[in-house]
Amino acid sequence: RFFVDEFISISKFITSTLPQTSRIHTVPNAIRADSPAWLSQKEISVLRNQLGIAEDAKITLMVAAFRPEKRHMLALEVCEQVLKQRKDVVFIFLGKGEMREPFLAKARSLGLDGHIISPGYVDNVDDYYSIACAFLLTSHYEPFGYVVLEAMRHALPVIAFDTGGPAEVTRNRE
Repeated sequence: RFFVDEFISISKFITSTLPQTSRIHTVPNAIRADSPAWLSQKEISVLRNQLGIAEDAKITLMVAAFRPEKRHMLALEVCEQVLKQRKDVVFIFLGKGEMREPFLAKARSLGLDGHIISPGYVDNVDDYYSIACAFLLTSHYEPFGYVVLEAMRHALPVIAFDTGGPAEVTRNRE
């Protein structure tokens, strides 16, 4: 038995996992309302050049720790399917964790080297959102998915499962 008077949850999804006989307050995460600092065209070109990405390539971004629940291997399947249709897409995976090296090894074995970029952990995440065309999150039961709000703040279409926290803040085709 918990010795808790009340719970504070960050999403309806998390609320649904707590003892329903308790008092629960759901207070969704939020993000700054001001506009993000957009990169200039020159800064975009410099970052693309540093990453070895062609100026005309379309970038899909995923920001997530490399842990099993984030399902990066599923993201590789998505990459394969997209690249069968479009050769001008590059996928950037930001984050670090135990699954990063197996992920990169699998990407190499699939021959996706030129289309998969994983700089690891970066301090300038906003810069990567600025160069992306779309955002991908393959977690199936994401408690909230703050990165979804970050992507939306940068006006990126979000590709995520209709479960957990992302389902609370995204709507199909909106």
